[in-house]
Parts: sequence; structure tokens; C-alpha cells
Amino acid sequence: MDNLTRITTERHRAAEGARDAVEATRQRYIAAIDSTLDGYAAVGPGGAFLEVNDAMCSLTGYDRDEILGMGLAQVQAGLTGDSFAACFASVGASGRARFECRWRRRDGEFIDVEVVATAWGRDGVEMFVFVHDITARKRTEEELRRHVQEAERARGALLSVLEDRREAQDRLAESEERFRGMLEQNIAAIFMVEEGRITFANRRAGEILGHEPGELMGRALLRFVVRADRRKLLAAVRRLLDGEAKAIEETFGALRRDGTVADIGAHAVMANLRGKRAVLGIAQDIGERRKAQEEIDRYIARLERTVLGTLEAVSAMVELRDPYTSGHERRVGDLAAAIGQEMGLDQHVVKGLRLTGFVHDIGKISAPAEILSKPAALTRMEFEFIKGHAQSGYDVLKRVDFPWPVAEVILQHHERLDGSGYPRGLRGEEILPEARIISVADVVEAMANHRPYRAGLGLDAALAEIEAGSGTRYDARACAACLALFRDRGYRFPE
Repeated sequence: MDNLTRITTERHRAAEGARDAVEATRQRYIAAIDSTLDGYAAVGPGGAFLEVNDAMCSLTGYDRDEILGMGLAQVQAGLTGDSFAACFASVGASGRARFECRWRRRDGEFIDVEVVATAWGRDGVEMFVFVHDITARKRTEEELRRHVQEAERARGALLSVLEDRREAQDRLAESEERFRGMLEQNIAAIFMVEEGRITFANRRAGEILGHEPGELMGRALLRFVVRADRRKLLAAVRRLLDGEAKAIEETFGALRRDGTVADIGAHAVMANLRGKRAVLGIAQDIGERRKAQEEIDRYIARLERTVLGTLEAVSAMVELRDPYTSGHERRVGDLAAAIGQEMGLDQHVVKGLRLTGFVHDIGKISAPAEILSKPAALTRMEFEFIKGHAQSGYDVLKRVDFPWPVAEVILQHHERLDGSGYPRGLRGEEILPEARIISVADVVEAMANHRPYRAGLGLDAALAEIEAGSGTRYDARACAACLALFRDRGYRFPE
């Protein structure tokens, strides 16, 4: 092989190696772009998308085939055409532009984005565009701005008081007494920390920690913070002192004198006193708020028990008037609640079904006892009289503000889906769901048990009745749940 051939061969091998290196580099760049969380696009003249990565598709909500047929201006919002064009015009001047704007996703949602565009290609008329979603950051900044404004107002008010005290030396004693009185009577703990040590604490701060306020002076703040929260609190204070935050809000456990722990919520700002930086804070024992809520919950529970006791007393009164059906209302209430539970209803609704069932026949107190206990079939006139118990029950309870539609359910519990019920002949959805459940429970209990004018027909006959009338006279879901209770769940009426 002569020298020329050898040189040519070596150059050819070097060129192939260079091409391989370039291709490897290109593949790395492609992999890097595809794996980035930011949207990437190659944009041609006029803003047309030439190439996008998966992140750009996810950011805009468009499929790759859809977005490649669009222009960059079609997804931007919040910039007019002129100002949008001006942002990209700066790319041609400097080769690079960076700005923020709003984009409209395919689903119509607006997002805030930061756009970095770099010119490439012949004469710089094409661009690489990287897009970063800053929606969460924008929201955080807005929330932080609001907190900063609140903190600034608080800081301004407190600094104004301190400034006034310095400017009015001739009234120092009076002003200090008035100011301290305001702090001491405050329902929140107020404290000041300089160089990590407490230099002021009001009476409420001492009460929370189980100390006299004077006992806190000069002691390290972290001494009163549970070990698990010290690092978190120290980092927050450092952000404040370093100027990274104008105000901080933290919750932490505070060590009381007796060794117990108080749950504390605190807000603090930085103050400048006599040329020295200090942390000025307000804190509250949020554990007391929790105890107050628990007391409210207990009070509500007592009220519910009172309502239950009242309804049970009313139910017992009705049974005294109609001893032959003793226990009927309670059995109907228990069965109605079980049906509601089987249907997956909310526990509040289930509780209402039980209580409504306990008094659904309260209107019978208006019926003569001899009709209620008549050992023979009722005449037509007597039956019409008994039918009035639904309206009577409604009239008795309609002015009581129950958390359930008790009175209206009582009025409707003899209505039927096909309009054959009473007193108003309601149909289908005109009947409350609770009334449809009570009616199924009432029919089953009444047929299965004895009445003065007949012996009990038995549970099988009662279940056959609602099964036959399911979807026509009675609510289909309520019937299915009742049948499942007795046939599959082993439900039985209490003795």
C-alpha cells in the first residue's frame, strides 16, 4: 500500500469515526430532550411546530399529530398578537429570548408558562423553544404575596408603636404601661426573640407554657420546643432573619413546665429594634380550639339523644292508645333503618329513617280507641277515619324543625308508586325516598304480625306482597334490600 492510499484510508476511517461520534452525540441530545420534564419544540418560520417532545404534548394536551399541524400562536393566551410577536422578534436580534405568558390547553384550561426561545437554522428564522409550567409557582407567589402583605401590615403596626415610644420619651412610662396592658390582656401569646433567646413574653405565653412570664426571659426559644420540631422551626427562623421570607407560619409542639406538650400555631415577622434584629411572634394554643370543638360535638350528641328520647316517648304514647300493635312503630323504624343501610345510604339518612319509623303512626292518637282495637274488619267509614292518621301525624310534627323530613315522610308513608295510596295519591318520584322505604317496612311488619281483626299472615306472605308490587306499588330498590335482609342476611324482627 503506497502512502497516498494509506493516507486516504486513514482519513476515511477518521471521517467515519467522527460521523459515529456525531451520531452518538445526536442520540444523547435526543434522549435528553425526550426525558426532560419541560416542553420542547422546534419551531419553523411563522411559528409552525416542526418537532415536539412528549412533555410538550402533555403540557398542551394535544397529541403529537395534532400539535404538529398547529402554530405556536394558537396555544398562547394572555399576550396580544403584537406583543407575542415582539417577544419572538427579540430572538432574531439577540439570538435568545426569555419571557412568561399564558397558554391555553386543549381542554380550555389556562396555564402560566416560562418560554425560552433560541434562534437556529439559516438566518436565525427558526427556533428551539423550551416551555416550563409555572402555574403552581404563580399560585404560590400570589398566596405568599398575600401573607407578606398581612405580615407587613402587622409589622408596620408594631414598628409604629415602637417608633412612637422612642419619639415620645417624655411620655415613656405612660405609653409603656398602656402598651404592656394591651399585650398582657391579649388572648394570644406574644413574644420577642433576639439572638435565639426570649426577650419578651406576655402573660398568655406564660400560661400556655406553665411559667410566669418573667421566668421565660433570657431563655433559649428552642428549650420550649419538642425535639422533633426544633430543626423545622430553626430553619424557618433562619429564613426570616436571612431575608428569604418576610413572615413565617409554623405549627409545633411546645414543652410545658409539667412535661406535657401543647399544640402551638405561630406567626412571626422580623423587627429591627435599637439596630438589632429580633423575631416578633404571635402564637395560640390550637389544642384548646380542638377541645372546644370536641365539647361542641358532645353537645350535639346530647341534643340528638334528647331528640331520640322525645320520639321514643311519643312512640310509647301511641302504643298506649293501641296496645294491640305494641312495638309496631319500633319494629318499622328498625327495619327501615336496616333497609337504608342495605341500600348504602348515608348514616345521617339511616338515623332519620329509624327515628321517623318510631313515630310514623303518631296520627293515630286522634282515632278513637275502640276503632284501633276493634277485633273485626273495619267498616268503610271507619277505615276512612283511620286513613286520616297520616294527615294528623303531619299536623302534629310539621312545626318541629327536625334535621330530617319527619313530618312529610309521615304524611306520605301510605302513598304508592302507582297513585293508589293516600292521602294525596302521589306517584313515583313525587314520593320522598324515605317515605318509600318506610312504606315497605310498614307493609312487611303489619302483614307479618297480628292485628286485632286478624291473625298475622306470616313473613313469607309479607315478603311475597312487596315482591309482587316491586316497581309498581313499592320502590324497587327498597324492596330488593328488604328481601335481601330477610332471605340472605338472616334479619328477624325483635321479639
